Amino acid sequence: MRKRLGQGLELALRSGAAPLVFGLRWLDGRRAEATDVPPPGRSARLWAKVALDEIFFATEVVSAVLISLEEHGRLVRELDAALELYEERGWLEDPTGFHGDPPPVVEATLQDVRASWGTWRHLRFESGYEPHPGEPGRERWLDQPENRTAHAWLLEHSGPERPWLVCVPGYRMGHPAVDFTGF
Repeated sequence: MRKRLGQGLELALRSGAAPLVFGLRWLDGRRAEATDVPPPGRSARLWAKVALDEIFFATEVVSAVLISLEEHGRLVRELDAALELYEERGWLEDPTGFHGDPPPVVEATLQDVRASWGTWRHLRFESGYEPHPGEPGRERWLDQPENRTAHAWLLEHSGPERPWLVCVPGYRMGHPAVDFTGF
């Protein structure tokens, strides 16, 4: 009962905060502008895309997981320790040293997936990645066997070949319906 009451209170607070967050976003006049990109023409299509982006953002504001103050403290300590380690090892100056060459993919599965809203292929393989020794959070990461499997959603089209676009989101992704809608 207490948990449900807490969840209800959290949802009410988030719903009340959402208009404030949107207001601050729209009032911020310091939007970055690219100098070498022409501004988009105004069209119904552009406005529809903006509206969809705002709806997607709203769902993130309302449904994001809140963390405890204790968890927040742990995250701050780990970030500070990580920055110190990365500075020490030269990865802030030269980030290319952080990731070594990945091992070759030995065995992969490719599965055709169909849903009411689309078709794609799901690629899975052993990633070979693990955090560096001494890196904050390494043990916690290694304790999760799911972390060792790499996943990719592949969209293919029937037209002529086109360049690839690779998007590697790092926040609340991993579900094709959300991935394809958001990206």
